[in-house]
Amino acid sequence: MTLFKEISSLSKKEKVVHLVLLGCYFMVMEFGLGSSFDSTSKNLVRLNFLMVPLIFYLNAFLLIPKYLKAKKWLLFTLYILVLPSLTDSVRALITVAFFYSGTTSFGRDFLAIFTDDNNLSGAVFIGLILSFAYRFTKDWIKNLTTIEKLKTEKYAAELSFLKSQVDPHFLFNTLNSLYSTALEENSPKTADGITQLGTLMRYNLHHSQAEKISLAKEVEYIQKYILLQKLRTTDLNEVNIKIEIAPSLLDDIVISPMLLIPIIENAFKHGIHPSEHCIINISLSFADGTLQFEVTNTILSVYSAAEKSGIGLQNLKNRLELLYSKKFQLITEKGDKEFLTKLFLEVQ
Repeated sequence: MTLFKEISSLSKKEKVVHLVLLGCYFMVMEFGLGSSFDSTSKNLVRLNFLMVPLIFYLNAFLLIPKYLKAKKWLLFTLYILVLPSLTDSVRALITVAFFYSGTTSFGRDFLAIFTDDNNLSGAVFIGLILSFAYRFTKDWIKNLTTIEKLKTEKYAAELSFLKSQVDPHFLFNTLNSLYSTALEENSPKTADGITQLGTLMRYNLHHSQAEKISLAKEVEYIQKYILLQKLRTTDLNEVNIKIEIAPSLLDDIVISPMLLIPIIENAFKHGIHPSEHCIINISLSFADGTLQFEVTNTILSVYSAAEKSGIGLQNLKNRLELLYSKKFQLITEKGDKEFLTKLFLEVQ
């Protein structure tokens, strides 16, 4: 259940804070506000005050995460409107069943308690106010922490990139020299590989540092990357790519750069060998605001332990968690002969 799942996900420190505050609240209720009442009235006071934490946890850990954050406005509003009547009904039922000694019928006693002036609207209101304040403050602090973490990661990546970067002009001039040499030595395949490599490097220099790029540019990079990889494939290797998105839509959809390529890199790294019959299938589609990217590759009969690490996919998952939080799902399935990777990404 979402309620218990959300509560159990709290850190140990936050759980301790909740327990301490609840303990203080019940101490005040038991020895403060309810101490001057007789036994029956005190039970009613306990019941009324118990509704505040119940409403707090119900709204903060169930209704807000499941409905408000999911933009299910109508359902959320309906539940909030129903809460006062529901809690009053529960209070009346418990009161008549255990505490109330009326002389009339159970139904009339229930109706009398339900409609009296001592209803739970105040407790519901307080519980809702506290839960909204708690949840929004917590999410605000979490967002600030995530933003700071993203900034730190970005600065660290940029610093690392600058430290390891070779002068682009020197690099491209060297590639041009190698390209000319390959043509002079009548090595068109080598020349083509140098051209593809230069294109990919230009993409990295110009687009990888951007926060968002069009999906069309990402697809273009993937297609050129596949062309470069095919230089080392043989007739035993088969690579299929299927783009099920209209070109106009590819231009409209924007994502963070270099999100899809690690999956393809992983497929080529673990799924292509010149001497084995290998197949890589790549498909990209879009439906209901969600990008669906699926890659399957043959599992090679023999490859080194270092290649089994899967660091690339783990790094991708860490990046997705930072950039897209709960708006993605990365699934990997290993069969006897195939390895499947699926990425579902909410982009609208």
